[in-house]
Amino acid sequence: MAIPKSSPHLIIMTAIEEMTQRVAIISASIKELEAEKSDLISQLSVAWSIGDLDQYIEDNGSAVVDSIRIERRSRTTWSYSPAVKALQEKEQHTGAAERKVTTYICVTDAKKK
Repeated sequence: MAIPKSSPHLIIMTAIEEMTQRVAIISASIKELEAEKSDLISQLSVAWSIGDLDQYIEDNGSAVVDSIRIERRSRTTWSYSPAVKALQEKEQHTGAAERKVTTYICVTDAKKK
């Protein structure tokens, strides 16, 4: 039996397809913009290193260009020995480690899989 064109299911499917396509388009745009942003930040880092931002540096060490603040920040990460990694794996297998599961929606191009 054919679904009438005015069926609420058809309208919902069309809306879902439109939302899915829009998410895919936005994701692609974000990926392109993030790549451009990364490149520009690398260029700013080089400019900072060779003194091209000196005229914009404030007393607190950050640079302000046209009301946009540029800061150098540090993040500390840790690398652990194989012994610690082995202990982590052991606790995972024995159940001593607490498992945390996060559920989220991920939209990707189905053609790439």
